[in-house]
Amino acid sequence: MFSWWKSQRELPFSDSLKHVIRRSREEALRLYNDYIGPEHLLLAILAEPTGRGALLSADFGLTFDVLLARLPEPGRPGR
Repeated sequence: MFSWWKSQRELPFSDSLKHVIRRSREEALRLYNDYIGPEHLLLAILAEPTGRGALLSADFGLTFDVLLARLPEPGRPGR
């Protein structure tokens, strides 16, 4: 990946960011996507309902379930 990483397994980020990146990959795979996009990162953030990002987004009516409902179904083009 990036030459400044010590290894491909080690991410030079905080534990919470590593968790979001890993969770976004899981969301991408669950949605049958072969990439990690902003929607997957946001789903990963919203998946932790007590996290700062999820709490702030909930104040504006955006939750994990709301975002998931707005995404296209796997294998279908976007809305």
